[in-house]
This record gives sequence, C-alpha cells and structure tokens, in this order.
Amino acid sequence: RSAIRTAAMYDACIDSGLLSPDERALFRAQMAYLAYQMADPQTWDMERGYHSGNPNMSCSYTLSLGVLAAALRDHPMAKTWAQRATRWEDKWLSDEVGPNGEWLPEGSHYGFVSLEPLVAYAVAAQRAGFHDFTNDPRLKKLLLYFAKTQTPRDPQRGNLRASGAWGRGTSGDKHAVFGVAARMAAKSDPAFSQIMQWTWSELGHPIFMGDGRLGGFEPYFQDRRLPAQAPIWATERFPNLGVFFRSAHNTPHESY
Repeated sequence: RSAIRTAAMYDACIDSGLLSPDERALFRAQMAYLAYQMADPQTWDMERGYHSGNPNMSCSYTLSLGVLAAALRDHPMAKTWAQRATRWEDKWLSDEVGPNGEWLPEGSHYGFVSLEPLVAYAVAAQRAGFHDFTNDPRLKKLLLYFAKTQTPRDPQRGNLRASGAWGRGTSGDKHAVFGVAARMAAKSDPAFSQIMQWTWSELGHPIFMGDGRLGGFEPYFQDRRLPAQAPIWATERFPNLGVFFRSAHNTPHESY
C-alpha cells in the first residue's frame, strides 16, 4: 500500500542534484525492483482471486503500480505497468460506479480508501502521458457523489462538514481528496473544480490523503487560491444507496 508514497519520495529526490551518480543508479534500480515486485502475480492477482480484504486494497495495490510506472516512465516496462493500472481503473469506473455516482462495493469510509488512489493515479497518468482520466465523467460523477454525501456542518466537529456513515464504514473523516480534485479539474472543467474547492473548504482544507497518496506533497498540488462556488443541492435519490432528504442546504439550519 505504501508503494505510492515511495514513488512520490523517489520522484522528489531523483533529479534533485543531491544524489551522487551511484546513488541515483541504485535508487532507480530499487524502484524498478519494487515495480516488478508489485506487478508479480504472486504479490497481488485479482484475476485469480489472489488478494485480500475490501476492494479498496486492490485499488491501492494496482493503482500504486501505475504511479510507479509514471515515476519510471522511460523504463522499458513502464507502459506495460501503466496499462494494467489503466485497464483496472477503467473497469472500476465502468462496473463499480452507480447511476448517480454511488461507489457500489463499499461503505462510506472504505469508499474513500478506493477514491483516493483512483484520483492519484488519474493525476499521475495524465502527467506521464499514459491516459487521461482527469476529465472522465465517471470519475467526476463519483467525486460528486462523495461530495454530496458529506454531512452538514456539525458543531461536534468544529462546525465543519465530515463524512457520513453507511454500510461498513466509519464517519467523521475530513478528506483532502477534494482539494486534489479541484486542482486536477481547474482547467478542464472550472465549474466542477469550484464545487470540489468549496467542498474542500467546508471540510476545513484538510491536507493529507490517506496512505500518503501524494507522498506528503499534497500541499504542492492543492491550491487554496482556486475559486470556489457553493452548489445548489436538494433532496436527491441515489438508486444504489437510498434517498438523501436535504433541507436548507448551505445555511445554518441545514440538515439531511
């Protein structure tokens, strides 16, 4: 799971000028070894049922391999590693996102553990030239679903919004992924970006994604200066979850 964090730290130092030629060659070889290990079916093989836990763990492993490929994009195997991550992200967005953006296989908390690597790989793959999920309507629909299901502002949580609870999932989390999504879509879809930015601000601008998805460098990607716009949300049906009855949205009297 932490391979994605390792990729970010490697990317920060490999061309920094702080490494000797021998260190640089060693670090690159170690990263390639990690990618080979991550791609080995004996490590993680969903096709043969060789994996564990909730679907988010498969997202974490497989999409981390894609980020490793982006960090090593001139390696002879990088495209092969990235293609595996791309195929699976495409499959998850097609098969596991409901008609109104519901993340079908998991409850509230664990759904975010899937969402974060989906977004992180989208950013990395687009920048490395492998694939562009950053303006994919399926990913944006999924992000909007998670944004819409944040609680109203809660005096028990610093008068901020937080994640709700349904299925097998805890509540009360404040997720940084919306700030990453706002920056990701700032040029391709400004209106969507502004909703993501507003959601991020309503959560108190949390910085770090779970499992070090950007390796601790989230603040260099998020941007509090981006414009934010409060959406107009009312009662809404999520066919694979239920109905969110919403009243007085974005006012001190809001409830759902």
